[in-house]
Amino acid sequence: MPAKNGATWKTKSIWPEIRNVLTGKDTIVVFDLETTGLSSKNDRIIEIAAVKYRIGEGFSMTEAGTLHSYINPNCSLPEKITEITGITEDMLENAPCESEIFDEVKAFFDSALVGGYNVDNFDCKFMNEYFGRMGCVFNYPGSVDCLKMARNLLCKGQDVVDHKLESVGKYFGLDFQAHSAIDDARTTGALLQMFLREYMQLDAMPEEIKTGTLQPIIKKIAFWEGFQGFSRIYVETDVGSVYYDIRRNEWGGKDVDIRDIDMCYLEEEVYNLLDVENESEFAKFKGTLSVA
Repeated sequence: MPAKNGATWKTKSIWPEIRNVLTGKDTIVVFDLETTGLSSKNDRIIEIAAVKYRIGEGFSMTEAGTLHSYINPNCSLPEKITEITGITEDMLENAPCESEIFDEVKAFFDSALVGGYNVDNFDCKFMNEYFGRMGCVFNYPGSVDCLKMARNLLCKGQDVVDHKLESVGKYFGLDFQAHSAIDDARTTGALLQMFLREYMQLDAMPEEIKTGTLQPIIKKIAFWEGFQGFSRIYVETDVGSVYYDIRRNEWGGKDVDIRDIDMCYLEEEVYNLLDVENESEFAKFKGTLSVA
């Protein structure tokens, strides 16, 4: 993969969390949904595709089964969704409704880890609502979101145009059909395996080339309330300003290339100054802290 000064990763901050989620688990279901819209509460699933993998030594993944079905939402399908997904009302007319296929879906997931692309903010929310309508809870012991991994690895504008699945998949030479749930699930499974291998290789590298080398002095940390939820936490340092995009869960550089910075060091310093333990707590910071 392209790297600047030998530093492949922008930051490996999420790797410990991913490693902890995977450790001791033997199954993960990578899945993708197509829906009637973006609201998990008001819209419905119209296609579900899932690939089950056995997790082996070194977090290797071996395919162990698939689930793929259209689902009749018992409501009209917006024309925009047909344009995006290629799914028509005729294709859904004879498909099972969500109650008819629920037992099969529930058995397939069966408390396994889940993985996907933007799975935390989209797919799992729809599954939570779906299971809730069936009088059940969508239980899973943890999730692995490949979108977070892509943002952790690839720089937007330098490595990829954007962090959409299509762009990231093409970067790795993966051939798939965009907005086909079963192909998206398989592509995401392949991406997950690639990312895990990269993280494992990163752990094996000499410490001095894992990240950039600059260890800047922090001058100020400040929350910025962005438009329509696009908020950031800015960290002003003696080498330039970086920011944490709260909605995207990723770091970026305002006037400095963050791949020149030891981001593990910077994050640890920021967490210590704000007295927080992890990224989730850090993302809730709303104030301003000037460092003498």
